[in-house]
Amino acid sequence: MSKTILDTLRDHQWSLKPSKMVKLLEDVPGGLVNQSTLVFTLRQAFPEIPLRVLIEASGWSHVCVGGFDDDEFDLILAPWIGSPPRTKGG
Repeated sequence: MSKTILDTLRDHQWSLKPSKMVKLLEDVPGGLVNQSTLVFTLRQAFPEIPLRVLIEASGWSHVCVGGFDDDEFDLILAPWIGSPPRTKGG
């Protein structure tokens, strides 16, 4: 896995919604093309995301014909990507 791809993902972990962040990879050589690479790439970049969540996220219409939309993809990954973690009392 290219360090550039992983760095790109990590750099945008809290600044972009997951769907927007992942779509950035289309412009990176070796970027995402299918369900397997989505799961593998996100697992490498964010090992804290449970594998079962990544497998669920691979049903996204961007990598799966007839899959769910960007909003559902963002919702599935929201605890780990896209919104900064909330602190107690904040």
